[in-house]
Amino acid sequence: IWVVCGNEAHDLDSQVCALVTSRLLSSQQQQKGSGSDSSGLVLPVMNVSRQEADLRKDNILALKIAGISNEDLIYMDEVPMEEWIKAGCLNIALCDHNELSPRQA
Repeated sequence: IWVVCGNEAHDLDSQVCALVTSRLLSSQQQQKGSGSDSSGLVLPVMNVSRQEADLRKDNILALKIAGISNEDLIYMDEVPMEEWIKAGCLNIALCDHNELSPRQA
């Protein structure tokens, strides 16, 4: 499982970067033929809680203009990261920053 996330500021460029990078990674994996293998699952995860994201009205408006509902996105508090780490199936791709925050490490 790949989790692609931007920085915790959750500014618009970080959010868009996570969406676009996850699409690119997913396309690359499909070309390599990973198909139905679980390593092919790529999730763009917004690096804040859904509650925090609701405060970013600029992001919500930009998504609406692009035809994307905020309800369709996945947020950090909605994924079982610890379970995936314990199962040894988690890969993380960072975009718009180069390290996890201390609370995520």
